[in-house]
Amino acid sequence: VKNYRLSYASPWVICAILALASLWRRTRKPVFRLVTFAFGFLGLFLLFIGFFSESRAFLENFNVYWTLPALVIPIIHTTFSGKIFQVTYVLFLLILLSLWGRIHTGLSVTFVPWILLLIAVMLADLGLFSGKVKSE
Repeated sequence: VKNYRLSYASPWVICAILALASLWRRTRKPVFRLVTFAFGFLGLFLLFIGFFSESRAFLENFNVYWTLPALVIPIIHTTFSGKIFQVTYVLFLLILLSLWGRIHTGLSVTFVPWILLLIAVMLADLGLFSGKVKSE
C-alpha cells in the first residue's frame, strides 16, 4: 500500500516542480522546451507504434492524440500565429479535461497531472503569470 501511494503521488510531485520552475524567469524557456518536446515526441512515438500495432483500439485511443500538437509549439511559439496556436491548444486541453468522463474511448486519469503541467507551462510562456504577453 505504501508503494502504491508513492507511485500515485510521484507524477503530481514531478509536475508541481516543473510547473513552479516554469514560473521562474530563468528556467521558464528550458522547462517549456523540455515539457513540450517530451509530450510531442512521446505522442509521435506512440502514433508511430500504433501504425504497426495489430490492435485497432490503439489508433482510436485519445490518450495519444492530445500530445501531438505539443511538438509544434516550441518551433512556432515566438510568432503571433504560434501564440494563437498555443492559446487554442490550451483551450483544447481545458475542454478535454471538462469532457473527461464523456469521451467514448475513455482517457486515463494518469494523464491529468501531465495535462495540467502542459497547460501551466504554456500559460507561463504566454506571460499570463508575469503580466507580460510576450515570451522571454
